[in-house]
Amino acid sequence: MICLPNFWFRSVALPLALALPLSGCALSDGAQDQNATGTKNSVAGEHREKYRQNPNPAQAYEIILSVANAPGTFESVEGHAYYEAPNCSFVVDRAAGVRSHPDIGLPVLLHKRQDGSYTGTVYFDAMVDDEYFGNGTCRWKMTSMSVRLMATGAKAETRYAPSLTNRQVADACPVRYYFWKGTYPSSRTSGFAAFGETDPAKYRTEIRDDLFSITLAARNPKNQQISCR
Repeated sequence: MICLPNFWFRSVALPLALALPLSGCALSDGAQDQNATGTKNSVAGEHREKYRQNPNPAQAYEIILSVANAPGTFESVEGHAYYEAPNCSFVVDRAAGVRSHPDIGLPVLLHKRQDGSYTGTVYFDAMVDDEYFGNGTCRWKMTSMSVRLMATGAKAETRYAPSLTNRQVADACPVRYYFWKGTYPSSRTSGFAAFGETDPAKYRTEIRDDLFSITLAARNPKNQQISCR
């Protein structure tokens, strides 16, 4: 996974001394806007205040989060679901002709179960389609969901951040991510974000026996027969 300025994270390169695969990057707090600038953050933030959540969402999927062979506990566990309305846009910078699509991230409450796993619910129809900008109905879709696990939640700690695309959620296919234990509870880079690898072979041979995993699985509560494709 290559770290580039993207929708959720501003990043810097991982120091070569760690000799890890490109599966993580350093995060700055609150990095949530694509190609984030002061202007874009301000304009996007103003628009987000008008987006309406569906008071009665029905397209629900249960998310199950489980951790195996971790080097320690995770006292801070959070989840978010991300939504976009790609069919409409708003002006970010009129002089430069820059436009952007509506987007928003909603928290996903994760509850710890007796077996140590966590469960929460995401909704594909969490947002209300409406004519927010006076140029046609903005049609929302969930694009992805992610979780963030930290040893205690301290700023300098590693943020383990596996995710599922909307297709992976709909297919209800468990996805297992592998992480190097050497980054727990923190790495040489303060605020390092580890996104993990689904194939442990992407890690150097000498550390493959020193990995732990985080698995995300989805299930439609109204149809327990959904299976992976």
